[in-house]
Amino acid sequence: GDAFARNGQVIDFSGGTQSGDAGSGEFSAAHSVYFSGTVIGNAASGFQKGTFLIDPIDASLGPMTVTTNFTVQAEDNITIDGNVTINSGFTLTLLADHSDIGGFPVPGIWDTGANGGIVGVGSITNTGGAFTITGAGSTSSLVMYAAGDSLGFGNGIGTAAAPILTNMNGGSITANTNNPAQEGAADTFITNGFSDVNIAGFNDGGNGNYFRLITGGFFFFTGLIRASSLAVDAGGDVNLPMANL
Repeated sequence: GDAFARNGQVIDFSGGTQSGDAGSGEFSAAHSVYFSGTVIGNAASGFQKGTFLIDPIDASLGPMTVTTNFTVQAEDNITIDGNVTINSGFTLTLLADHSDIGGFPVPGIWDTGANGGIVGVGSITNTGGAFTITGAGSTSSLVMYAAGDSLGFGNGIGTAAAPILTNMNGGSITANTNNPAQEGAADTFITNGFSDVNIAGFNDGGNGNYFRLITGGFFFFTGLIRASSLAVDAGGDVNLPMANL
């Protein structure tokens, strides 16, 4: 079956204001999850922040606000269907075409088909190119892993017509399409608006995938870049050390 969390709901498993670790939560279904609302897993300085997991076959996200370390592990596809905000100090991890191996998902453990997903199929798309993932500041992070699509249209992370729209405000993005079992291409299209962005890593595993980045601000490449084809368009400087290529 499917599960729905409507916009306006709040899930809060924060620690105490002075001490105590935050908790953890999970929201899932056998097939599809449609998730909106606010998730909070805050903790006082020196204590562990919370974690939240969604692990269906397909996931639809937004509008939502993330104030916890939030992971979506989908056997197949993830769609962005509303604006998303990642608050400072937290990471949103989107894992398309990933397997549930028991316990918390691990980026790069691709779908085996054992739980109903299709091997090599799993994209992250932005419906109509209409929605934006916003990082509240330089300590907000977005991690995205995806394979290809069964129709061979190159849907990996975003599309040329409907890229993943971000506004990271100096926060970081990591992208990975390093799945040897991908179906068709698994290209990446990210447009970051007018703020600065830190690219903390990109890896296509030599799969021949295309990686296009656009921002109105500055690009800082602080992680290793492994891309068969890379296009960068920035309104400000592009800081890409040769050691990162």
